[in-house]
Amino acid sequence: MKINQAKNNGYDVDKDIESKVTSTIKDVESKISLAKNSSADKAFILTLELSEEISDSDIVTDFIKKYPPEPPHNLASKRIGLDVVLNWEKSGSTGPLEYVLVRKENSYPNSESDGNVIYRGKELSFTDAAFKTSTVYCIRFFPAESGYTRKQ
Repeated sequence: MKINQAKNNGYDVDKDIESKVTSTIKDVESKISLAKNSSADKAFILTLELSEEISDSDIVTDFIKKYPPEPPHNLASKRIGLDVVLNWEKSGSTGPLEYVLVRKENSYPNSESDGNVIYRGKELSFTDAAFKTSTVYCIRFFPAESGYTRKQ
């Protein structure tokens, strides 16, 4: 542990700080253990809580990516004049969710960077006014939670 290393190098470490660090480490380890044995939604909520405590942890970031949110339901589109209005129903996943819509001409977008991000937000509809006539467009949702883009 880094605290012991600091002590061995001659630094004084306050007992309160050492106690808080030890307590936080135990709490984090307990939540990780609980998350590993929980349902996907419960595990994700626990991991989000962890990310607030230790936001710079690669382990927590990688763990979050293991729990993608459910995609939204019942995507529908309709043309109104030259615009296309997209509507969908909320994802069943828990947590703060935002939707990312990616549009690509003539083929299906494989990732957020494989096309144009046309919408990022929490609303359940979007009006796209940038369609060209006689062009085939494919649109894909990439749900994201708490700023983490999730695998699909």
